[in-house]
Amino acid sequence: MMQRRSLKELINTEDPGWPLVQEWIAAARNQVDVLGVDRARGEEVLLHLQVTTRSPMGAIALETGGLLIDHGWVRFLGSGHERMRGNLQSWNTNGDLLKGHLLKGGLVIAHDAVGGFFALNGGVFPGKLGTAFDMTEQNPFKWRHFQAEIILLCVRWYLRYALSYRDLEEMMLERGLPIDHTTIFRWVQQYAPELEKRCRPHLKARTDSGESG
Repeated sequence: MMQRRSLKELINTEDPGWPLVQEWIAAARNQVDVLGVDRARGEEVLLHLQVTTRSPMGAIALETGGLLIDHGWVRFLGSGHERMRGNLQSWNTNGDLLKGHLLKGGLVIAHDAVGGFFALNGGVFPGKLGTAFDMTEQNPFKWRHFQAEIILLCVRWYLRYALSYRDLEEMMLERGLPIDHTTIFRWVQQYAPELEKRCRPHLKARTDSGESG
């Protein structure tokens, strides 16, 4: 069993990765908001990850609460912030947030506004180790943080009834599902056209049948 490294061993002061991350942020085409960090919390997450701050991931864990990319469309996990759901530790530890979704041979590093997430390959995916993998590429619902049934239920209720996104947020919360209204908005934008297209032939058949009667 590999011995756990101390905080002193993990914090690299000679060749830190944070300046490289700052260069990436400065060169980014989309807006990147760097969330503030609680130093003690950053150190706690770093100890859990057991990665050095020479790596970009270790640097982000120690130096930020997380990164909001393109106004929060993509949320790169750090050590945690009130504007960020979870952190690198909670998304990769057996707990309520990811119960049943732990990834062996990979590390979840980011999630998007429609419930998908991204991981570093540690052997669970084909391809080079250490590369980032979009876990929603193959199947639009596979690897979603929320089950497909929940996504479709929200979209169907929005299309069928005069409900606002905040109405749906409250309804889901009453059922023990904390889903932000902006996430539901993204689901509707992404899945409503396809859902409507698939349902249209059935709706037309029922209308024609009613008229003939």
